[in-house]
Amino acid sequence: MRTIQTLQTAGPDKMLRLAIPVDEADCRYQVTIVVAPERTENESSTREELRDERKQDQDDWPRDFLERIVGRWEGELEREPQGEYEEREEL
Repeated sequence: MRTIQTLQTAGPDKMLRLAIPVDEADCRYQVTIVVAPERTENESSTREELRDERKQDQDDWPRDFLERIVGRWEGELEREPQGEYEEREEL
């Protein structure tokens, strides 16, 4: 398997035509294509911001959670007693 990445221009009929070289003739190939318009640097950052906002809607943590808590712990970190293990019959 190999990945081919290319930048193509659509024709006036809004169609992209791809020619993909392969290793063998008369052989079936599985092809996966992801089509996305090319973005300028400003457009891609806006797109990333929108994606982050959508992701934020799905997350349980506030966006600035880490920034608010980093360096906030004071005192010693202690592990509470874990209790006793349950005794079970051997199989």
